[in-house]
Amino acid sequence: MIIKLQNKENKITLLELLKDNYFSKDLIKKLKHNYNVYDLIDQYKEVDIILPNEETTVKSNEGKIDIIYEDEYLLVVNKEKGLSTIPSIRHYLDNLASNIKYYYDQNNIKAGMHFINRLDKDTQGLVLIAKHQYIQSLFVKKNIEITKKYLTKVKEFNYDEIIVEKPIGRYLDSNKRCIKEDGDYAKTLFKKLESLENYDLIEATLFTGRTHQIRVHLQSLGSPIIGDKLYNNDLENDFYLCSYYLEFLHPITNEIIKIQL
Repeated sequence: MIIKLQNKENKITLLELLKDNYFSKDLIKKLKHNYNVYDLIDQYKEVDIILPNEETTVKSNEGKIDIIYEDEYLLVVNKEKGLSTIPSIRHYLDNLASNIKYYYDQNNIKAGMHFINRLDKDTQGLVLIAKHQYIQSLFVKKNIEITKKYLTKVKEFNYDEIIVEKPIGRYLDSNKRCIKEDGDYAKTLFKKLESLENYDLIEATLFTGRTHQIRVHLQSLGSPIIGDKLYNNDLENDFYLCSYYLEFLHPITNEIIKIQL
C-alpha cells in the first residue's frame, strides 16, 4: 500500500513530513527499517511511502460477501441481516470479518481489517472498513465526518421531520439502553419518507454513534421499530433496520465518496 506525500513547506526532514501527515511513533519506527527518516525533502517534492503489510488474525470462513466499493485503502460491504460484524464466542467463524478474511485470502490481498462503523447482528447494510491502521487513524486525526443514514419501519410516526437530542445510557445491568439524564449525548434526525398501509418508512441520520441509538430514540417518541424484540416486545413481525447511505471524505484521495444501496 503506497501513500504519496508532498512537502508543501520549506525543506524539512522525512521524519517531520511523516509527523505532519499523522504517522504514529510506532509506524515511523517500522518505516525506519526501509527509510532514512532524517533525509531532507525539498519543498513541493513528492515522496512515496510503502506502508508495512498488515494481516488480520481473524480466522477465515467461506461465506457470502457483497462488496459495494473497494480501492487500495478502503472496503465497503453490504452486511446481511443476522450476521455478526466481528467474531465472538457465539459467532467465532460465522461473522462478516471472517468472510472478508476469506475474500482477502482468495484474492491474495495483504491487508488489515479496521472497522470504521459496525452494525448489530440484526441490522443490515453498509459497513466501512479501512485496510490499514494508518488509514483508520486518518478518519480520527483529520476529523473526517461520516454521514450515516438508515431506513427503518414503525407502525405510526407522528412527525414529518424531527431532531431528537436525548442522552442514552445503559439500562440496569443488561445490554439494553434507555434515555438517561446522566447518559452519553446522542442526536438523531428522523424523516418520514412514506406512509404505507401497515407502516411508516423512516429515514434516520446519525450525528452520534451510541449503542442502539436509533432504536432508543424512536421508542422515546412512542414509535418503536416494528419487530424490535428488545424495545417493542414485538415477537410477531420482522425487524428491519438498514444502513443504506454513507458519505465521507476519502482520507487519501480527498474525494467525496457517496454510497447508497
